[in-house]
Amino acid sequence: MLERYRALSPYNLAHIIKASDYAGAAGLLHDWRREGVLDRDPAPAVYPYFQTYRAPGSSETQTRRGFIAAGGLEEYGAGVVFRHEQTLTGPKLDRLQLLRSTRAHFGQIFMLYSDPAGEIDRLLDSASRAEPIERLCDEYGAEHAVWRVDEPSAIDACRRFMADKKLIIADGHHRYETALAFREECRRSGRHRPGGRCEAVMMTFVNMDAPGLTILPTHRVLARLPDFDQARFLESIGRYFEALPMPPEEGRGRLARYEPGKAIGAGLRGKQRPEFYLLALRPDADLAALLPHIPPLQRHLDVVVLHQLLLRECLGIGEQAVREEKFLLYVREFEQGWEAVEQGAPACFFLNPVGIDQMREIAFSGGVLPQKSTDFYPKLLSGLTGYTVED
Repeated sequence: MLERYRALSPYNLAHIIKASDYAGAAGLLHDWRREGVLDRDPAPAVYPYFQTYRAPGSSETQTRRGFIAAGGLEEYGAGVVFRHEQTLTGPKLDRLQLLRSTRAHFGQIFMLYSDPAGEIDRLLDSASRAEPIERLCDEYGAEHAVWRVDEPSAIDACRRFMADKKLIIADGHHRYETALAFREECRRSGRHRPGGRCEAVMMTFVNMDAPGLTILPTHRVLARLPDFDQARFLESIGRYFEALPMPPEEGRGRLARYEPGKAIGAGLRGKQRPEFYLLALRPDADLAALLPHIPPLQRHLDVVVLHQLLLRECLGIGEQAVREEKFLLYVREFEQGWEAVEQGAPACFFLNPVGIDQMREIAFSGGVLPQKSTDFYPKLLSGLTGYTVED
């Protein structure tokens, strides 16, 4: 995908944001601005951003409405911005080095806020009656449209409506924490101006109470785990689960009907061909007793049951190994996971998605889920707007 993006145009943003030569990326960005490939808007604005899409496996067309703006950076402890997933050190270091060199943000921090009355959505719908300044389809068939709103009264209305909102990071935890780290570097440098541009980061704000939000599960492919033995694995999980063999399509359908935390799908390599098992939590399995160290709000999530019981207890894959991504690969679609097993992976574990209400409750309570617990679909596109951090 990256190679295709680079081949599309010498001005494709992948040449900058996926560069390993950070100084070269900064030079390229400087050239693009000097040549007029990129230009600064003449006045402050907010940018309504709509995505019209069909989720994988669905025939229903949905539209997710949001807007792009600069949002002030807040430490997690301030009770304004809440995370819901753990982060990894490697991606944050890469993004920080790129930001130091380019001094610009092009990726969107996906922020959720609550607005049951839909006040901001009405403003966005009004703006969307005009022709968008950008419209395109991505490789997954989702349409992305962006408008520009620069009327001071509209901007003030956005500020007023958002002033008391708490935010949940839906996607972009690594980039948000990178922006926090860069802000601290600016403050320590002595060149920082209070209220300067490094005190904010580019965000896309989406109302979590509005229609159009889709969360997909992220399935786990077992890889590079030495000495995986299927018979021993099925025996070890018997303490917690009943393993019910069935055709994969039947298992996929039955898994979707289970309550959260009650079942996990497992594609196993088998001796001759892949085999599917529905792993149903035993009626006598008391999650409160089995997982006393896990907050009650999280005990009944598929991803937590998988990580704590199947991975940690039955396979010996602890939290540090998960953080270092030693034995797991992540896939979005059921077909991808099943294909991985057909091609020789020992196993793939299939999950139901985390619900938006579950995620909201966990995040606002200060809880943090394992990485790759949620997959908000579709992704926000990088490069629709940019934000420079130089005063």
